[in-house]
Amino acid sequence: MIETKISIRKIISMVFDTLGIGLLSAFMLAYILIVFDFFTGGLWATVEIKQLVLLISIISLYPIIVYLRIRNYKKMECWGIDGNYLYRGKDKEFEVDLTKIDIAILGMPHIKIKNALLKALSPRQIESNNSIADSILILKINKSRYLPLFLFETDEGFEIMNKVLSIVSDKIVQDYDFSKIEKRKLKGNILNKVIEIQT
Repeated sequence: MIETKISIRKIISMVFDTLGIGLLSAFMLAYILIVFDFFTGGLWATVEIKQLVLLISIISLYPIIVYLRIRNYKKMECWGIDGNYLYRGKDKEFEVDLTKIDIAILGMPHIKIKNALLKALSPRQIESNNSIADSILILKINKSRYLPLFLFETDEGFEIMNKVLSIVSDKIVQDYDFSKIEKRKLKGNILNKVIEIQT
């Protein structure tokens, strides 16, 4: 059995995620307090008490944000492989028998950039995006369920990807002809998520 492990980079990313959400929540709480203060005429408490209420609210909310971020990581961002089964989540929230998938597709459809200015300004970014797209393995679980898999940026992810490739080697389809609806659905923030596509 192989499982992804949390990396220093992921920990730093999660810290910034929670700080960003925490700051946004603080602004929202402050705004709600200002609106409430406006409608009550500001007579419900002194300035010091209002500041204390806001501070306590923020301090109480932040641990909840951290807990939810860690919970989401354990549920959605941890991957492992046990025998022929690929699973996601510490409690195996999602699991698929790799020997029973329909096909495996090497690479995602490249995003076509029609804007000439964007092409001129970001050729390296376009090349990088296309390189990542070519490294993605799409597992077509059945007629309508697709899993675009890309774990190379996680610790132990390289080993898991290689193991998956070895198991599905007889199901790999190269130069797959994507339909229009597949091209439309297989883009955006979909990596390592099961996508429903009715073709």
